[in-house]
Amino acid sequence: MPFRSVEDLRRHWPAIEAAARRAEPEERRRRQKSRKASPEHEDKRAEAAERRRQRYPVPEEAPPPLDHSVMTHVGPLVFEAVTGELVEPGIAARFYPCVAAGPALLIWAVWRRPTHDELVQTWPAGVALGPADLARGWWQPTIEVLREERRKAASLERARATRRAKAS
Repeated sequence: MPFRSVEDLRRHWPAIEAAARRAEPEERRRRQKSRKASPEHEDKRAEAAERRRQRYPVPEEAPPPLDHSVMTHVGPLVFEAVTGELVEPGIAARFYPCVAAGPALLIWAVWRRPTHDELVQTWPAGVALGPADLARGWWQPTIEVLREERRKAASLERARATRRAKAS
């Protein structure tokens, strides 16, 4: 071993030991407990629980088209039904701050993610988006956004097909 390699090792040894201490199982458990006790962890859990409900607030006066891909603040969605159930203002302000109905009421709409085929069939917006479209909470996607979302959806479908093939 060349002499300068030993010197380099001696110089880096404190960082190596510190990394080894951080990787100890007890230290990792302690860090995980402190993360779970933080208020940010509770906020992330609440956001995930809201996402799992697969509902999105829409203005009562401007519901989205059903069974067509539209863009929202959480990405492309296909709305399957508008329940008519009123959105509590606290939930809308906490989880959906970008959706504003103005004087109208917000109601829940049930959604699902679009497939690649549905995104391919989606017609892009012909005009630029206005602030009213963004405030409404849903809009027709532009061609640039559609291309990116189609690429992501195709990648996800290929990954699912690969997983199914490996499982069989």
